[in-house]
Amino acid sequence: MSSLLPQQFFKGTFFPLRGAVFILNHPLFLKHTVTLAIQELALTFFLYFFYALATSSVVAVTTIFNLPTGFGPMVFLVAQFTMFTQSNMVAAWVFRRANQEDLNGMIDAVYSVQGKHAVILKARLRGRFTRARSLPYIYRRTLTNLFRTYFFSLYVPKVLIRFFLNFGIPIIGPYIASFSNCGGVGFGYNNRFMDLSGFNRNQAIINYVHHKSMYYGFGFGASVLDNLPVMGSLLFYSNSVGAALMSCEEMVPN
Repeated sequence: MSSLLPQQFFKGTFFPLRGAVFILNHPLFLKHTVTLAIQELALTFFLYFFYALATSSVVAVTTIFNLPTGFGPMVFLVAQFTMFTQSNMVAAWVFRRANQEDLNGMIDAVYSVQGKHAVILKARLRGRFTRARSLPYIYRRTLTNLFRTYFFSLYVPKVLIRFFLNFGIPIIGPYIASFSNCGGVGFGYNNRFMDLSGFNRNQAIINYVHHKSMYYGFGFGASVLDNLPVMGSLLFYSNSVGAALMSCEEMVPN
C-alpha cells in the first residue's frame, strides 16, 4: 500500500459513482440496468425463501432463547439479513455469469458513447470480440479456473479466509473481504478492457502495475457500493460502467 499514489487512488474511487451518474443520464442504459438488477433480485429472493425455510427452526429456537436477554428481535433480524446477503452472493455469482454477454454489450456501448469506436473495431479485427457461450461452458470454465488457480497454488488459505468472511461474519464480513482485496476488485471490473485490448497475461499484469493506485481506488469505491443490501445488485452494473469510463479516460489512447 505504501507504493500507492493518493491522487490516483482518490481519482479511481469516484469512477463507480460516475458510472451511476452516466446510467442515470442515459435512459437506455438505465432501462437495461434496472431489468438485469430486477432479474438478479428475483433469483435472490427465490434462494432466500428456501434458505429461510430450511433454517426456520434453528432461527426460531435461537431467537426464543435470546428473548430473556432482550436480544431476541436483534438475533432474528441479523439472521434474516445474513441469509439474504448470502443468497444474494450466490444469485449474483450465477446470474452475472449467465448474463455476461449482456454486460459486455453494455460496456462496449459505453466505449461507443465515449467515442472510443476504435477499441471495438480493433477487437473485432483481432477476433477478440465476445462470442456467445453456452451456460454449461461458462460454469465449467469458471470452476476449472478456480480449481487450477486455487487448489494448485498457495492461495488456498486466502480463499478460505474470504469464504469465512463472506459467509461466516454477519453484515461486516463481506466488506472486510472486499476491502482486503481492493486491487483485485478493481482489476476484475476492468477485465473487459483487457479482453478488447487483446492483452495477454503479462500485458495485463503490466497494465495493473502501471495503474495500481487507480485500481485500488476503484476497488475501494466499488466495494462500498457493491455490498449494499438490495441496491448492490443495481450498483454492480453501474460499477461496470464506471470501470469502462475509467479505461476510456485513463487507459485508451486518444
